[in-house]
Amino acid sequence: MKIRTQPPDHSNVEPCHTQEVITFYGGCHAVRLHYRGINDHHICWEILTEDDGNWFLSKEGASSSWLPELIELLTKAEKWMYEHAKPDIYNNIQYGYKL
Repeated sequence: MKIRTQPPDHSNVEPCHTQEVITFYGGCHAVRLHYRGINDHHICWEILTEDDGNWFLSKEGASSSWLPELIELLTKAEKWMYEHAKPDIYNNIQYGYKL
């Protein structure tokens, strides 16, 4: 997966509600790091989702102290799908999993 810190060309990105630190863009999701407030430099994160070149802010987000837990939960969910679900294959390409 290609990770970049700038949105793809011709993208519209929903603005950050506080001062943005950096955003990491994947193909369909992005993780934005930002300050918690104007005078509060604690770093928080939020997830953006892409649709037709537009990046929308999801409802997910929290303090940076919770990021390791999110990574652990996503890793456990991925492992569970790998062990218990079937690959979702279309035209010989795997698009995630299905039950």
